[in-house]
Amino acid sequence: MNKDDMLDVALEMIGTPGRSPKAQAAREVFAPRIESSEDRSYESYDSLGVSVIADLNEDLVISISFFGRTLNRWQGDVYTGPLPHGLSFEMSPDAIHRRLGEPMKRGMNWEMWDFGDYTLRTEHNSKCEGPLRVVTLGLG
Repeated sequence: MNKDDMLDVALEMIGTPGRSPKAQAAREVFAPRIESSEDRSYESYDSLGVSVIADLNEDLVISISFFGRTLNRWQGDVYTGPLPHGLSFEMSPDAIHRRLGEPMKRGMNWEMWDFGDYTLRTEHNSKCEGPLRVVTLGLG
């Protein structure tokens, strides 16, 4: 497993046990910084630009985020690998809509699409403009 495999690993990990072989292998190879709350595990793969959240009660990986910009909540490196559905961090909301269609949900700075097995959420600046900042895969 290497850095370039992260998207494939992420797609396989969503909805699987946090103790699955793929999750364990990612931890062994990339040594994330791990923080936990009562019911969540937060794994930061700083050198990859990726974070993983697991539900400890259900033992499921519930989201994986790819960071294209340094943000208040992300101080690690930016993700440089491929993004789902051919997205890129240079894309505007309009370019993403042309590729994915209209989102099923919108917030102030995010939009979400449902792909059955998983959801895909994009985040831009506070007005949902400009280049893509974060892509998050979550449980569908």
